[in-house]
Amino acid sequence: MKKFKKMAVISLALCVLFVVGCSGKEKLTPDITATSLFNLYIKGDKEAVAKMKISKEDVDAIAKIQKDTAISLLKTSLTSTGIQVTDEKLEEFYNAREEVLKKLNCTAEVISQTKESAEVKIKSTYINEDALAEKAANDALETIKQMGLTDENEAVSKFGDEYIKNSILAYQSAEPSQDTKEKTFKFTKQDGIWLPESSVEFGNSIGLLIAGQ
Repeated sequence: MKKFKKMAVISLALCVLFVVGCSGKEKLTPDITATSLFNLYIKGDKEAVAKMKISKEDVDAIAKIQKDTAISLLKTSLTSTGIQVTDEKLEEFYNAREEVLKKLNCTAEVISQTKESAEVKIKSTYINEDALAEKAANDALETIKQMGLTDENEAVSKFGDEYIKNSILAYQSAEPSQDTKEKTFKFTKQDGIWLPESSVEFGNSIGLLIAGQ
């Protein structure tokens, strides 16, 4: 889902900013940095970046901005189609998605490395989010048809309610794939820390990876 891929890019950019700005960092290998970043902004694992010596306050700030951004993007996406949804339901949707993402498994392997650059292959299980969204929408549409509503505004409102309900249930029952998707990234040393050469490309690709693309 595009809104979540955009959120991943924003989160990663923030994380990179905090990592570069902190001091007293341990010498970490590129693969450890890769999995740490993945686990932080995909799985919400705050402990993942502990070795990077990012302060708890900074990690909490990243997590809050990540959550606020995800909910804002979801709300904007829905309201642009005429669907109104309560903040309570948006929170429930976000939490359901976060819980299934915590089940993802990510591994990283250094493919090649020089003094200042490295290639890191990331493998991850995934959630077919496009399929979840499509089924939630189709089921909601079928429910609306069965209601026989004639007022367009009422139909749109009911569709929104059904779509959100179906989406939450879909994430609550979803399980990660048995297979994995993989992508190779270039990492470079930045202020002595191994980080993605392009945080935008890394964030976009990880967002696609966890969606099975």
